[in-house]
Amino acid sequence: MNGEAPEVDRNHLDLNPKAGIPLCIEAEVNTKKKSLIVEYKDKCQSCMAATAKACQEIHHGCQQIDFRRHFRKTFSVETVKNRLPILKWLPKYRLRQLQGDLIAGITVGLTIIPQSLAYAKIAELPPQYGLYTAFMGCFIYVLLGTSRDVNFGPTAVMSLLTAEFAHSIPALATFLAFVCGVIQVAMGVFSLGILLDYISHPVINSFTTAAAITIACSQVKKWLGLRQIPREFVKQFYLTLMKLPETKVFDCVLGLVCMILLYSMKRMKEVKWRGDSDSVCKAVCKKLVWVMSTARNAIVVIFSSGLSAILLYHDIRPFSLTGNIVSGVPPFQPPEFTIRVDENATMSTSECFANIGIGIAIIPLVGVIESVAIGKAFGRKNGYSIDGNQELLANGFANVLGSFVSAYPVSASFSRSAVMAQSGVQTPLANIFTGTLVLLALAFLTPLFYYIPDAALAAVIIMAVVDMIDFSMIRHLWAINKVDLFPWFATFFISLFAGFEFGILIGVATSLLLLLYPWARPAIKARLIVDSKAETTELMPNENIIIVSIPMGLMFPGVEYLQEKVEAKAITGTSSRTVIMDFTHVFQMDYTAVVGLKEMYSFLQKKQTPLILANVQLPVFVQLQKAKIKGLCCAASVSDAIQMVADGEITAQDDLVKVITKDDSRISSANDVTVTHRSLSHVPDCDPELIPNSSSVHLAKL
Repeated sequence: MNGEAPEVDRNHLDLNPKAGIPLCIEAEVNTKKKSLIVEYKDKCQSCMAATAKACQEIHHGCQQIDFRRHFRKTFSVETVKNRLPILKWLPKYRLRQLQGDLIAGITVGLTIIPQSLAYAKIAELPPQYGLYTAFMGCFIYVLLGTSRDVNFGPTAVMSLLTAEFAHSIPALATFLAFVCGVIQVAMGVFSLGILLDYISHPVINSFTTAAAITIACSQVKKWLGLRQIPREFVKQFYLTLMKLPETKVFDCVLGLVCMILLYSMKRMKEVKWRGDSDSVCKAVCKKLVWVMSTARNAIVVIFSSGLSAILLYHDIRPFSLTGNIVSGVPPFQPPEFTIRVDENATMSTSECFANIGIGIAIIPLVGVIESVAIGKAFGRKNGYSIDGNQELLANGFANVLGSFVSAYPVSASFSRSAVMAQSGVQTPLANIFTGTLVLLALAFLTPLFYYIPDAALAAVIIMAVVDMIDFSMIRHLWAINKVDLFPWFATFFISLFAGFEFGILIGVATSLLLLLYPWARPAIKARLIVDSKAETTELMPNENIIIVSIPMGLMFPGVEYLQEKVEAKAITGTSSRTVIMDFTHVFQMDYTAVVGLKEMYSFLQKKQTPLILANVQLPVFVQLQKAKIKGLCCAASVSDAIQMVADGEITAQDDLVKVITKDDSRISSANDVTVTHRSLSHVPDCDPELIPNSSSVHLAKL
C-alpha cells in the first residue's frame, strides 16, 4: 500500500492525532473501555504494520485520557461525598426520621453502657476505659460510615485481643488504638480492603468461635467469685476446676439469676400474641415487652446494682463489686508515645512496638473484618450496599481519634447493630444519641457504677458471646468441601491453646496453601493417541502423540511439576512421543514459567522429541516471541498440530516462534495468528509483526 495512512476516525473521541489506520481496515476505537475493534478487508502486510503502530498510539492515548479522567474524578464533588457519606444523606434528612433515630440511639446507649464496663474487664483495664472507648466511634461513624445499622465501640473480640497485646497497661492500650487506626486509614486510602478477601469464611468462623469460648470461660471465674486465675486458656480452665470449692455462693446465685433473666427477656420478643384485636392495652404491652427485651442488659445491671446498694446500706456485702470508677469525661489529648509504667520505669516507643508485637497487624485486620462483615450482613438484610474501603477509613479514624480520649481499639458490634436495626433506625445519626448518652453517664453516673456486681457483668458478657459460638459450619464443610475443615480446625485449636495471634496467622496460611496448591500441582491431563486409535483421528498412521491439557494458568509454582510430568510421559525408555500442549486455558505466564517452558523445549529437542503448543493466547504468544525460543511451533488448534505431525513437517528450525495455521502453511513470523477477544492493555509494546493477519480480529477488554 502506497502513501500515508489516513488518520483514524474520531467523531466523538480525543485520540493521539498521530494514530492512523489504513483505509483497507475498518476500525472502531472506544477509549472509555480501552478497546479496539479491527476488521480487515484484505491481507496487506504494510497495513498490518500500520495497524500495529496505531494500536500502540491508541494505547498510550488511552493512558493519557485515563490519567486526566482519574485526576478529575479524584477531586470531584462526588468523591468528596463518597469520603464524607453524611453529605449524601443529611441534605435529605426529614424530621419524621428523627423519632426512629432517637429511639434507636437511646436503646443502643442503654445496651452499650453495661457492655462497655464488662468489656473493659475482658481487656483487663479499669472499667472507665470501656466507657472511654464507647463514644468516639459513634461520633466518627456518623460522618464516615456507610451503614445506618452499624455501631462502633468496644467488642468482645477486640477486648480479648487488647488484653493479649496491651498487657493490662491502659496507656499501651491507647497507643495500640492509635497505631491500629493509622494502619486502617492507610489501608483505606490505598484501597487495600482486597487483602480481607484472602481471609476465608471458615477461618473467620473458627476464630470467632474460639474467641467466644475463651471469653465465656474467662468470665466463669468472675461469676463464681474466684481469684488468682490466669488468662491462658488451659491454665484458666484447669485452675477454675481446681478452685470450684472456693466458689462464693452469693456471686454464683446472682450470676445464674442474671443469666436466666437475660435469656428470658431475650425470648420475650418471640412471644406470639393471641387474638387479632389491636387494642391500646395490647399495643402498650407489646411495646413494653419490646423495650424490656431490647434493654435487657441495662435492666439486669440496674436490678443487680440496686440490690447490692440496698444490702450495702444495711452493712451486708455478699457480692464482689466493681468498685470505684474514675468519674468525668476524659481529656482530649494525644496518646503517650513514652509510657510511664511505674515510678521507676518507662517504656519508649520502640519498646511499645516490641511489646505489642504481631498485634500491630492482627488487631487492625480483625477489627476491619468485623466491621465490613457486619456492615455487609445488615446491608444485604435491609436492602442497601456499603463501601468496604470507606468502612476501613471509618474504623481507622475511630481508632485514631479514640486514642485521643484514652480509648482502646474498636470495631463494629454485631449485637448492638442488631439492636439498632430492630429499633427502627433511619440513618447513622442515631449514633449521635448513643455517644451523647455515654458522655452523660461518664459525667454524672460513674459514682453509681460502684455498686455493679462483677457477677452481673460476667452474666452480661457470657450471654452476649454465647451466640457467637457456631459449630454448625463443621457439618456444612463436611458436606460441601471437606478440605476447608483443615483451616477451620487449625485456627480453632491453635487459637485456644497457643494464642489468637498464632491461630489467625496459621489459619490464613493454611487457607492460602489450599488456594495456591492447584497452581503448584496443576491437574494436568495427558491424552495418548497411538496407532490403535488412528481411526478416531485418521491422522496418526506411524506416530505416538501425547496431548497435555493445562486446566488453568501456568505460573512459577507449577513449572517444575509440569516439566517432570511432560518429560516422564514423553520419553519412555528409548522411544519418545510428540508432545502437543493445549494452552486454551493459559492466559498468562510469569517469567519463571516462560524460562521453564524454554528449558523443557530444549530438553525435548535433545531427545529428538517434538513439542507443539496449541491454542496459544495472544498475551502468552507475545511473551514466547520475546523469549526467543528458536524453533518452537505454535498451532492454531490441536487438530492442526496433529495434522502437521501426521504430514511429517515438524523439523528443527532456527527461526523464532513458528506458527502453524489452519490452511496447513507455516511462516517464520507471527502474522497468521488468529486471536479473538484479548485485552489491548496486554500488548502495549507489541511488535508490528505480531498483529494478526486474519479475516477478523477483536482486541477488547474482557
